[in-house]
Amino acid sequence: MALIHRILVIFGLGFCVVWSLICTLPLIIFRPVANLIGPFIQRGWGLGCLAFMGVRVTTLHENRIPQVGVVIAPNHESMFDILVMASQKKNFRWISKKEVGRIPFIGAAMRSLGAYFLKRDRSGSDMNVMKLVEKGLRQGHSVVIFPEGTRSVDGNLLPLKKGAFRTAQNGGVRVLPVGLAGTMGIASKGKWPSVWGHKVVVNYGEPFTIGPTEELQVAIARFHETLLALILEARRHL
Repeated sequence: MALIHRILVIFGLGFCVVWSLICTLPLIIFRPVANLIGPFIQRGWGLGCLAFMGVRVTTLHENRIPQVGVVIAPNHESMFDILVMASQKKNFRWISKKEVGRIPFIGAAMRSLGAYFLKRDRSGSDMNVMKLVEKGLRQGHSVVIFPEGTRSVDGNLLPLKKGAFRTAQNGGVRVLPVGLAGTMGIASKGKWPSVWGHKVVVNYGEPFTIGPTEELQVAIARFHETLLALILEARRHL
C-alpha cells in the first residue's frame, strides 16, 4: 500500500506541475481580460491540483463569506493551504514574496491576477505595496494574508502578526477568519507530500470587525480565540 501511495503521489505532483502551466498560459496570453477570466482559472487550478492529489475538501459555513472586500485570514499548516484557498468560491488576490514573482510563468500569471509582491524586509518599498493593498481593499478587492506569517511546524497556532489586522483597519474592511484542518497530514513544513488521498476541512467564521481606534493587540487577542475555535471545530469534521 505504501508503494502504491508513493506512486500516486509522484504522478499527482507531476500532473499538478503540468496543470499549473496550463492554467498560467491563458492568464499571460489574455492579460487584458485576466480580471474576468482570472477567478475561474485560479479556482480551476486549485480544484484540479487537489483532485490530482486525491484531496477531498469539506467547507463549513460558506454562507459567512461576505460579497464585499475583506482580508481573508486562515491559519497556515502546509503548502497545500494555498491550493485549498484557491479552490474556494471567494475571489481574492495574493500577497507573496518578491522571489515568487520571478518564477517563470507563475510570476507573470500572479501579476495578471493582481497579486502583490513584498521583499519582506520592512522597507519603504514594502510600505508602498501595503498602501496599494489597502487601496485595493477600499475598492472592494479581497486579499489572503496568513496572520501567522509562516507555516506551523506542529499544527499549533503560532503567534499572530499585526500585518493582516493593520491592513484591514487601514483599509476599512473586516477580517474573515478561516480555520483549516487536515493539510498538515498531506505535507508538513519542509516536507514533500507522502500521502495520496486526504480529507481537508475549511471552516469560515463570522467576519471580524476591527474598530478604527481599537488597539491592534486587543483585536489580535480576540481574533486568536476565534480562529482557534474554528480550527478545533474543523478538526472534529475530519
